[in-house]
Amino acid sequence: MHEDDSPDPFGYKSHRTAVCEACGKRLPTESDPAIVWGHSLDGQGYSAYCEPCAGKLPVKVVARVVPGPDPALRRPAPRPPTPRSPAPRAPGPPLPAPPSPQKSPAPSQPSAVAHVSITDAVADRIRGTLYGQAIGDALGLGTEFLSKSDVAAYYPNGLSDYEQIVGDEFRSRWYRGDWTDDTDQMLCILDSLLEHRGVVPADIAERFFTWACDDGLGMGFTFEAVVYAPEFLSDPHAAARRLWELGGRRSAANGAVMRTSVLGVWDLGDPEKVRRNAESVSRITHFDPRCVASCVAASLAIAALVGGATVESAIGAAAESAESYQAGLGDWLAAAGTRSLEELDLDEGLNPGESDTIGYTLKALGAGFWALSQAASFAEGVVRVVNEGGDGDTNAAVAGALLGARDGFSAIPGRWVSGLVYEGDLRERVERLLSVL
Repeated sequence: MHEDDSPDPFGYKSHRTAVCEACGKRLPTESDPAIVWGHSLDGQGYSAYCEPCAGKLPVKVVARVVPGPDPALRRPAPRPPTPRSPAPRAPGPPLPAPPSPQKSPAPSQPSAVAHVSITDAVADRIRGTLYGQAIGDALGLGTEFLSKSDVAAYYPNGLSDYEQIVGDEFRSRWYRGDWTDDTDQMLCILDSLLEHRGVVPADIAERFFTWACDDGLGMGFTFEAVVYAPEFLSDPHAAARRLWELGGRRSAANGAVMRTSVLGVWDLGDPEKVRRNAESVSRITHFDPRCVASCVAASLAIAALVGGATVESAIGAAAESAESYQAGLGDWLAAAGTRSLEELDLDEGLNPGESDTIGYTLKALGAGFWALSQAASFAEGVVRVVNEGGDGDTNAAVAGALLGARDGFSAIPGRWVSGLVYEGDLRERVERLLSVL
């Protein structure tokens, strides 16, 4: 297999260029704009092909992707559902026209939010959840894809503020204080909830597709492969399941748990609806039961905490439900209070001789539950997780959401709130959410 961006084409990084496995042509080109991903000729793993070779060879196609312009070269103009940088967008090759989506199913209820008294304390914890996610994401960008030893070299005194984030080739694609794909996708879900007053998977899928076409900066390969699958807009769950099965049912990336926080504050007071919502939205792109269990566990824990439950009871509820999706996960979550952060090995795969597991969904979930159980404050938990390296933005986004649900918005350092580049966008959405709960 040959490609330029990563040794693992079904891993966790977005692929904008590749080399055809059969003819060696660098992709994309003006005449061959698509990168066709499929089973390699030896049947092991995935490889990239140009369109002509994929048509001639017995390649089982997994996804056909027409990459947009290199995100390092542009930031898109603001447009719904997730406004971004005001910088002008550079032109790029056109994306394929999407298939016509089936009619979106209506929510089960016109107003899908269970009746809960939104006291000042509950509202503070709802704000804390969504701001906590965005802040963890924005600060965690500073250590994304760095080993713990690299983090120490980049930040000798530790990373604790946006302005410290180094402007290397990877990180310079974002402004300091900007969140990444984790929060962009969470906002796609939130926008859909606000419009439909309930979880409508087809609408969320369409918003994911629009975001991927218009921005897509930082999206993982699992997400990218699924949203560009031919059947995605007509049946996203089927697309996600097909790609998961073609991958040997092995891929369990963290791209769903990173965005699930908002589903913990919707349908408050009805844990069964929270569970169903988290399950359904995970399966739009991430079908593996470990991914689904991670989303359900994080969402249920957030719902319990926002409602005023203790940390112990929130973890207990999350563990009990997660066990039904993945045997042994319940006990693993229940032990979050005794497991050290070092045991999670969040940078596994970034050190010599290690297999790449930094983007594994249970690492992100483990980081979040460690912070929830053991961090004395919001700031301590986020900073500790960020400085472990690995998939720093996702780990800290999950940790930040759980800590925000526990401690509330009032416990978040003000400089982290005011330093968010798009804080106004987030504030407007959160206040709209509170107005309909």
